[in-house]
Amino acid sequence: MDFAKVQKLLDYSYSKGGIIGISITLSHQGIRNSFQAGYANLEKKRLVTEDTVFPIASCTKSFLAVAAAILAQRGILSLDEPVRSYMPELSMVDKYAQENVTLRDLLSHRWGMPRHDLVWVANINDGLTAADIVRRIKYLPPFTTFRGKYAYTNIGYVLAGQVVEKVIKKPWNQLVKEEIFDTLGMKNISCDLKGLESHADKATRYKLEGDEYRPMPHTYLDPMGPASCINTSMAELIKWVEAQFGNSGLDPRALKECHTPQMVVQVPSKNPAVDFTCFGLGFSINTYRGEKLIAHTGMIEGFTSAQFFMPGLGISGVVAASSIGAEAYMQAYLHALAEIATGHDPDWDILCEWIKPAAPPVPKEAPFAPALPLDAYIGEYVHEGYGKIAVTFEEDKLIGKVGSSPFGLEHITQNNFLFNSIAFPGIGFPGWFITGPEGVVALDIPLEPALAEPLRFYNR
Repeated sequence: MDFAKVQKLLDYSYSKGGIIGISITLSHQGIRNSFQAGYANLEKKRLVTEDTVFPIASCTKSFLAVAAAILAQRGILSLDEPVRSYMPELSMVDKYAQENVTLRDLLSHRWGMPRHDLVWVANINDGLTAADIVRRIKYLPPFTTFRGKYAYTNIGYVLAGQVVEKVIKKPWNQLVKEEIFDTLGMKNISCDLKGLESHADKATRYKLEGDEYRPMPHTYLDPMGPASCINTSMAELIKWVEAQFGNSGLDPRALKECHTPQMVVQVPSKNPAVDFTCFGLGFSINTYRGEKLIAHTGMIEGFTSAQFFMPGLGISGVVAASSIGAEAYMQAYLHALAEIATGHDPDWDILCEWIKPAAPPVPKEAPFAPALPLDAYIGEYVHEGYGKIAVTFEEDKLIGKVGSSPFGLEHITQNNFLFNSIAFPGIGFPGWFITGPEGVVALDIPLEPALAEPLRFYNR
């Protein structure tokens, strides 16, 4: 692998802005090279090193998948038994899925459910637990038939983690410590917010206010557990990715199970070098310029990460960055490094253009005034799965709090308003207040874009 090209890629991508600090570690046939740019902490001028700890977000998922596969090889649980054989209280809207969903379905994102992320994003700071998330599943509609389509979810991994914990009678993080961290000698690693805060060399999260970066508290994700909670350095994470080649102490049968395609991903990549994409257990499986590429990326506000390996080339790598507005671009890093691994020169700007998110719709000028006085829309609107949306009237305008997440209401027409996120500018949802003889009785709002119909919250 041409490591000079990696340095050139890092220098150019960092110069484009948005990245505060970044760490890359690559391994080629067991020989490691690390690259860093930027700061772990701007105020202290502390540079990123290979030992700087980052939240790796959804890269966590592969750890649960491999741990579950190890347990399956020992006969402690089955990946193919219905989840209700371990958790009979599981209830779902789709009753066929309820009776038949397995750990394999959950770990490969083929259980028919869309993301439903606002179930936890909007409520995680209000005492929500992993068990609460599982209980709310019975109110969450599917978007496709069971095993009908691939659909990435976080709550599926929360459910899988709860099932595993119930079988082994210990926390998921104790399981991955005993089976993976200890086996691979991974020391500089943690699985919750308290653990992240305890690391002396950790990346600080920032928010851009005007032209200045302001430090922010790290995101509390503990209830999401095996979906997104591991924190570690790239010097440690590379041990995990190198282990995927085998001869590491991890059960090779479990690794093979996780690296085997389980579900085709129907959304094609815009990058013509990607021939196809499937999902295994905890890993995506692609071919990149004819070479197998097994990977996973992660993203939370302020941080992004990726892990990958290419079995045919003996190459593996990990990347993590603290960033502002560039979180979605880790896929570009993944493809850029795959370009270099296959002997090509990556075009960073084109790779970024291919994964650029679509611009949010611009609301049209309201042709009509609201159908009712603004204070008529005040109320608590409740959905059993998503919780409540509290609409209040503050400083002559309506504010809607989806759980603890505030949205400003912008009138569109009649009883139709655009809910604009205050914390995340550019994110918004149209909402329709439903009226009856007694006034406003409900709010329809598409908090899960994958569903054909909006979710209905009733005015209590």
